[in-house]
Amino acid sequence: AAAATLSNGDFASGLDGWEVVLEEGAVAEAIPGGGLRLLGGKTSDGDLTVGAVSQTVESNDPSGLHLLDLTLEGGPESRLALQVMNADDGVSLLRRVLAPGSHLIEIPQPGSGQYPPLLQILFETVGTKEIVVHSVDFTGNKPLEVPLPFEESELERVQFVQSADVVYFTHAKHQPL
Repeated sequence: AAAATLSNGDFASGLDGWEVVLEEGAVAEAIPGGGLRLLGGKTSDGDLTVGAVSQTVESNDPSGLHLLDLTLEGGPESRLALQVMNADDGVSLLRRVLAPGSHLIEIPQPGSGQYPPLLQILFETVGTKEIVVHSVDFTGNKPLEVPLPFEESELERVQFVQSADVVYFTHAKHQPL
């Protein structure tokens, strides 16, 4: 079961369900086919400005695992600031700056061990490089599936070792992963 309900996470219906805040020159817009384009701006004095979108979501499992699953696209210098906070009091549970790619991020539980009933998800531009959010979703406990190059007949000889949140796979016929 999902840990929270997020509406329009693929942006297929534009920015419905998302609150948009734009400073001078910043851009936040839905793109054809789904996705959110964010671009920071600059004032006439050269100061950086921010484009941001946010959504308040209802947590329907206060003690379960909360994961945020998102896919970002952009150039090598593109970045997105992600913040998850208690919507009632603004206390931050998570703040990260993300590069393009796929991200599965665990939202840490507050000290009480219970998630607040309402969470606010905030995306902000970092600098003036464009970044596109293709999808964002809340998930609960679900397996992470990663495509690997091994044939079924090779699986008995695959070895792995884990260090924190990284798993390395080896097999005599393949480069280490």
